[in-house]
Amino acid sequence: MTKFVILSTIAGIILMRIKDGCVNNFQCRETKHFINRDKKCDGVFDCNDYSDECNEECSSHILSLWTLKIIAWIIGIMAVSFNAFVLLRLIPDPKTAKSSVNKVLRIFISAGDLLTGIYLVMISAFDTVIIGNQYCKSQMEWLSG
Repeated sequence: MTKFVILSTIAGIILMRIKDGCVNNFQCRETKHFINRDKKCDGVFDCNDYSDECNEECSSHILSLWTLKIIAWIIGIMAVSFNAFVLLRLIPDPKTAKSSVNKVLRIFISAGDLLTGIYLVMISAFDTVIIGNQYCKSQMEWLSG
């Protein structure tokens, strides 16, 4: 069976004949239009239903490699725990009632590192537990804010 597909281009409209089982093209899931096979899994959404990027073959995660996931969990948990410990020791210290510049800077640096650790744990949790393989479908919302 032969299908005819209309492709719009900058120069005009081209009538393209596609045979069933053609390996050079990818058919979008909902709209049923065809795109070049090279445009599948290239990081650009060519189909309106995102089926060229959000499928079993090119499903994306926030952290794509397992090594990155493990490192992000370890660094995030260490940053949260160590900086929380430092803050708990620095802030209520009754021996130094006067705030020295050194102590204030250590508190600010530790608080910033604590927030960075919390952010890293949140990204790891969203990637591993909450979103998982569904990141691709919500990627446009995340990237656009």
